[in-house]
Amino acid sequence: MIKFFEESGTFSPKAYLDTESLPTIGWGNRYHTDGREVRMGDTITREDADKLYNTAVTKHVSSLRKTKNYQMFNPNQQAALESFAYNAGPNFLTSNGWKTISAAINAGDAAGVAKALPMYNNGGVLSNRRAQELKEFNKPYVDPEATRAQLTVPQTSTADRNQLAVPKKKPNAIESTTNE
Repeated sequence: MIKFFEESGTFSPKAYLDTESLPTIGWGNRYHTDGREVRMGDTITREDADKLYNTAVTKHVSSLRKTKNYQMFNPNQQAALESFAYNAGPNFLTSNGWKTISAAINAGDAAGVAKALPMYNNGGVLSNRRAQELKEFNKPYVDPEATRAQLTVPQTSTADRNQLAVPKKKPNAIESTTNE
């Protein structure tokens, strides 16, 4: 998921105001790793922001990953759902206001999730983010292992190899005159 988020999100080493005018830092975190609330003027390194992001993602997506039908979604769909969960918060599956998408996730209903994602755009503020998540959710997944298995090296039999003739070198004009 971090790859998807890096492609769709923005890293900021300096605190900024998010869409709700709350001080935010790094990959969109409101709190530092020690629990302090982010304040304007705070800074963070990319390394610390990545650690903070990974900690927050683990917290935010743990309940999502535990839903009974989560594994029915392919990796692209899971990445989109995890991005949504990171943005919505760790308790969105059981909170009021998230019933449509929560029901679709719990049912393993990909079409229902795709229909619900754009609904949660915070009055249009999150439209771009939801569009990116929906694009990722709908992107066909190609299993790299299956692709590798389809690649085959042509095999030749021993009989075929024995029939190969090594071309004889033709002497050129210079070799002919010097070898005589």
